[in-house]
Amino acid sequence: MLFRYAAIVSLAALAVIATPMFAEQPAEQLAKLQAELPGKLINDPTRLDWDVFGPGATSKAIKGSDAPGGGALQVTIPKKGATAYEIGINAPLTGGFTKGATYVVSFYARTIKADTSDNNGVIGVRFGQNAAPYPGFGDTVKTITQDWQLYEVSAQANLTVPKDQAVVSFHLSGAKQVIQIGQTVVQEGATSILKQPVTKIAPCDVTTPVVPANLADKGPVLTNINTQNWDIFGAGETHKRIQACGVPGDSALEFNILAKTTNAYDIVTNLPLNDAVKKDDILIIGVVARTIKADTPDGMGLITLRVQQDAPPYPGFGDHTIGYGPAWQLKRFMVKADRDIAKGQGALAIQLGGAKQVIQIGRAYVIHTPHP
Repeated sequence: MLFRYAAIVSLAALAVIATPMFAEQPAEQLAKLQAELPGKLINDPTRLDWDVFGPGATSKAIKGSDAPGGGALQVTIPKKGATAYEIGINAPLTGGFTKGATYVVSFYARTIKADTSDNNGVIGVRFGQNAAPYPGFGDTVKTITQDWQLYEVSAQANLTVPKDQAVVSFHLSGAKQVIQIGQTVVQEGATSILKQPVTKIAPCDVTTPVVPANLADKGPVLTNINTQNWDIFGAGETHKRIQACGVPGDSALEFNILAKTTNAYDIVTNLPLNDAVKKDDILIIGVVARTIKADTPDGMGLITLRVQQDAPPYPGFGDHTIGYGPAWQLKRFMVKADRDIAKGQGALAIQLGGAKQVIQIGRAYVIHTPHP
């Protein structure tokens, strides 16, 4: 063997990992790491013999006790690209992606130098299919500091990818920079490398209907209102599921938007529509929400809603920004469709980047009303 496992004192430092010497580890050693993880391990975290691609990029293996696990892959990007994905890394996986499942990549990284205003590097992260037309999900940009830190990106798969084509991509040409990426763990069925403590929550005294009475007779609901397994995209946010007794469905998602973004859609959650929309259809759009705090002149949190085709260039209609105060409210409006959207191709986009805010969102409805 050309390598050995090294015990690390905390799971945040990957619990049991190896000096990356570009060779596969025995199955029993990976099983030890698997036992420490909350999800299913779908990569070999001891390997860094990754595919580096793009014009002018150079890479080399780095060893040293300061790198988590004893080593890293250093990549030099000679200039900023027209797109962030001109230069990058594809890390292969031992398992594929299943539509609807949750995935998380946890990786250590640091910036050696970067031609940016704050001297920090940038890495775009994407779960994808390494075959044309290269679809993917979970696109997130991380700012990488000069010190080793653990970064995580989690997303729900919107497609199924076989394991021989599934990769985690690190897009590196967002700046002229020298980046080191160290130990990396990819899991299915988890949102973090850390096991989350189990907190028992008493059930609500009364179950609240998922559809409120004032919407129950308006027409069929096109969004899946029985769960909140929403796709969430964009950097600069955290979110968690909360209990919300008395709110439709008795649960909500709390979003912490760390800073106002350039565009409201820079942080967005998309809810698929389960049926087609035809031009001139009349839709009711409604969202249950409340604001915990917001950096806005009136303290109101902001949500921008839009019905759109869930594929580039994302054409849509009904753009509407709604403010929410501290009390739970169902706010709704009507919109007339200006285009056809085929079944399986539509989504309600809930855009959250319009303010620095902490906002809780319950169920969201797109209701297909009878024509007037």
